[in-house]
Amino acid sequence: MNCELGGMNAPEIWYAVLNWGLGHASRSAPLIEALERRGYRLRLASDGAAGAWLRARFPHLPYWELPAYQARYARHWPAWAALVPQLPRLARRARAERLFLARCLQAYPAPQALISDNRLGWQAPGLRSLYLSHQFQLATPPFSPLATFLHRYYWRSFSALAVPDAAGSPLAGKLARPPASWGERLYWLGPLSHLAGRPELKRTGRGEQRGPLRVTAVLSGPEPQRSLLEGQLAAQARSLPQYRWTLVRGCEGPWAGWPGSVYGRLGSGALAAVLAQTDVVVGRSGYSSLMDYQQAQLPAVLIPTPGQGEQEYLAAYHAGQGHAVVARQGRLDLSRHIPAAREVPGWPMVPQPEWEGLFGFLEGK
Repeated sequence: MNCELGGMNAPEIWYAVLNWGLGHASRSAPLIEALERRGYRLRLASDGAAGAWLRARFPHLPYWELPAYQARYARHWPAWAALVPQLPRLARRARAERLFLARCLQAYPAPQALISDNRLGWQAPGLRSLYLSHQFQLATPPFSPLATFLHRYYWRSFSALAVPDAAGSPLAGKLARPPASWGERLYWLGPLSHLAGRPELKRTGRGEQRGPLRVTAVLSGPEPQRSLLEGQLAAQARSLPQYRWTLVRGCEGPWAGWPGSVYGRLGSGALAAVLAQTDVVVGRSGYSSLMDYQQAQLPAVLIPTPGQGEQEYLAAYHAGQGHAVVARQGRLDLSRHIPAAREVPGWPMVPQPEWEGLFGFLEGK
């Protein structure tokens, strides 16, 4: 811990995380840990499953439960068609979040800074605020320009922007292109995987095939699409007994019908241990999942959530780069896609995180 900042009088940061699957919480974990090592005191804020994940990962940190956005995708409609009618409600929730923050500022001493991982209302006049996102150009055809404009309406009020990606070789492709006008108020942090530095991720027998090929399916994201994919994967896994199967459901509850090991919601160490015993991973193409697969250097079959423009773009982008294989949910054929994933060149190496610029911003340098 940095001795200049540590102690009871250390500056405090209030860090809020969007609950939209577990990706925002998991990618925030490395940054939270870096801030703790720097000597900051932190207070976390989120809701739902993301909040539960953060409380389990950081039980020593104080926590606030925020108003929930509660966006849902539809079973058959594209994601944009399901989200457009919800926009007024999402705007009301962002306003409720801002009012919640205002009440906290009345009840507690003001922090050194506010950090928001995609919480639209987590900023206040007169306070240094940082907005963390990998999407400054939204992929929501046919409404991409409108969605990008609406998103910018919120994040333009923050003091600075941070991108969990590398400027020279972006993992998020064109999505991570913020306006050039932000200049020195823009910080590229490098990919943020909660698996980084985990000793459990050390792989054994990499490059050697002994026994059945080990395939792990990692599920995430909102319902009902998570459950639909789970059922589809289970049916195909049962028809491929030559593989050793593992399922990480991303939720709790009983589950039967999977021909192998089944886990609910795993912490970072447990997930790293599972992936260390994996030859091919099958999962969504959400950005946080991609950072984890790159960190683990695993051959991947990416299955974008149907109608979710961001995931469809990222899957196609990385398939085009030769990093992974993309499979449409309605045309999934694991007997073909798993061998294909082992033939692509694979992920580029992970650059080291870059914290100093961000620390300078938080400390007013």
